[in-house]
Amino acid sequence: MSECPKTLSNPLALFGLEGFLEWLYMLSDAQITKFQTLYKEQFGKEISRKEALEKGIKLMRLVELVYKPITQEEYEAVQRDRQETPQKDSKKFKDNKII
Repeated sequence: MSECPKTLSNPLALFGLEGFLEWLYMLSDAQITKFQTLYKEQFGKEISRKEALEKGIKLMRLVELVYKPITQEEYEAVQRDRQETPQKDSKKFKDNKII
């Protein structure tokens, strides 16, 4: 039985880390450039393409871990709970405590 060539058995060797992560999350050059622009607008700092790719992938991974689609019924239940729960700026709060 013959072995797979090294590049096929190890995608990092084929793409390099940056290329592999870009392929894994399928970020286009335009998306990376847009992330760089948004980052500069938000934080006033320019970042390299590599740093934008790394931060973009981390952001995508965070959303992937945190985001959970909900049904319309679940959404309506959340909205009812929000309406029934007093907000901190309402008169039902005093010194950050519910009264």
